[in-house]
Amino acid sequence: MSLPNHISLHELTQKIQQSLQSNMSNSYWITAEISEFSVNSKGHCYLELIEKPETSEHIIAKQRAIIWAQKYGMISAYFKSVTGENMQIGLSILCCVKVDFHEIYGLSLTIIDIEPVYTIGEDERQRIQIVARLESEGILTMNQEVPLAEVVQKIAVISSPHAAGYQDFIKQLQANEYGITFYTALFPASMQGLEVESSIIAALDTIFESEEIFDAVVIIRGGGSKSDLRWFDSYRLAAHIAQFPLPIITGIGHHKDVSIADMVAHISLKTPTAVADFFIQLGVAVLQRVSELEYKIQERVRALFAEYNEKHVDLYRTIYSEYQQKTLGIHHQIIQNTQRLLSQTQQIMAAEHQKNAQYVYKIRMGVQQIFQNHASQMQQLNKTCTFMSKSYITKEISKLELYATKLELHNPIHVLEQGYSYTKTAHGKPVRSALELTSGQKITTVFKDGNVASIVE
Repeated sequence: MSLPNHISLHELTQKIQQSLQSNMSNSYWITAEISEFSVNSKGHCYLELIEKPETSEHIIAKQRAIIWAQKYGMISAYFKSVTGENMQIGLSILCCVKVDFHEIYGLSLTIIDIEPVYTIGEDERQRIQIVARLESEGILTMNQEVPLAEVVQKIAVISSPHAAGYQDFIKQLQANEYGITFYTALFPASMQGLEVESSIIAALDTIFESEEIFDAVVIIRGGGSKSDLRWFDSYRLAAHIAQFPLPIITGIGHHKDVSIADMVAHISLKTPTAVADFFIQLGVAVLQRVSELEYKIQERVRALFAEYNEKHVDLYRTIYSEYQQKTLGIHHQIIQNTQRLLSQTQQIMAAEHQKNAQYVYKIRMGVQQIFQNHASQMQQLNKTCTFMSKSYITKEISKLELYATKLELHNPIHVLEQGYSYTKTAHGKPVRSALELTSGQKITTVFKDGNVASIVE
């Protein structure tokens, strides 16, 4: 039996190689997904490229590829500079390849160039360039450094007047359950299409002319497609927002997407309603702090009144104690003087009686006369002492009652009970003149039975 004509495996691989060299000598731009990726110690990059249909995970093509070390360093650096990330498994790439065949290693693709714009898309490439430019100019985070007021009530709104998002924003602010008042001014602008950039910049320029009126600026829009966000990826618009002197809060994004306008704004929120809630919560936080401060002031005032009353009660007790001590001292002194006079009289009478025994009658008569004289003097002296004591005591009691009356008149509680009141500012500072007040200022008037809050007109 004769054998069919045949060739060796080596001869076949040579024919394949020659055929490829003859028919596929040019390079080709192809799209593929990286399924395997590694770099060896010599710097050569080995990949496995695959292709899957958009509607399925089934692989319809697969091929080995290599980027030689002399090309890989330059290609990988350029790829990262454009896309912001390294080549890795799962990325889709557009690459220029040459088809190679080796008798031992078989078919493979040699990658000689990669276009990273395909991986990120042209819009994303422009976004990366704009962000890099803003960062290099030092303005990327300027608006985020502008201080935001503790309470934001005067708001400049840039939006379409007919947008549902604008209506939701206004409704959310006005219907807040805390009674916080907000003042808004609409500066109409287009929120989609070619006029987005120019109309928003024009609105910002108008607001800038009266920036001192407002606390903050909001840029809001209602729902829309993801593609509408590209109008907010403008360099000129981002530069105006970043350098604006008032804090700008945006509510233009989707839940997963962030525009460049969002990146440079002071704060970026997802929806107009979220922006309104943000302002409401700022006001709530301040109301809580004011309530806590008011409570502390009331407690301090109560403590001061208690301390004041306690000091005056102690003073009254001290004065009354001194009065009692002085009265007792005077009474004791009068008794001692009376007893001493009586004792001296008795001594004189006894001495005269002993010395003039033979003149008993005369002495008796004399003693009686003397006794009568002394008795009259004693009565007069006793009357005088009693009168002086009562007069002194009455005078001292009058002084003490006068002191007590003065103290009672200065009691703040009696001042309020007489129909008087006093007024303080929201910070607790007493108001002593109408010139200290301004229109719109909150004040509190204190009466004997409660407080009344009011606003100056």
